[in-house]
Amino acid sequence: MAYNWCSSLETGNEEVDNQHKTLFAAVNELFLAREQGITEVDFRKSVDFLTTYALEHFATEERLMDEHNFPKAEHHKDCHEKLKQSVTALIEELNQNGYSPAIVDKAIQFVNNWLETHITTEDFELVSHIKLKQLEESMEKNK
Repeated sequence: MAYNWCSSLETGNEEVDNQHKTLFAAVNELFLAREQGITEVDFRKSVDFLTTYALEHFATEERLMDEHNFPKAEHHKDCHEKLKQSVTALIEELNQNGYSPAIVDKAIQFVNNWLETHITTEDFELVSHIKLKQLEESMEKNK
């Protein structure tokens, strides 16, 4: 089953949504490669890309949290940290147990599930806060 972006995952923040779309596209490419018999080298490249891009995305979200004084920033950042730890554990498992189709499946399922859950909870909440702050600032300017 391919993992495709759908409009129900849109937060309404173009920068965040575009990054989410890139992450979903990367997971989908990994899934399609798995279906075609992905090699260990290509799997490691995909994991490296996903890890690097996720870190860039987290930096974007954390910048937005700081810019807009998001009250739940610490919780959101903790969620990011937990994902980093899970990815590190997955890479350690790959290094210890070796490459297998099962680890590819585990990585795909984990990342996809995490993305959907994180977007529809923490990211929706963050973007709602940003929109509220922007509305308040706009109303303040118009006084």
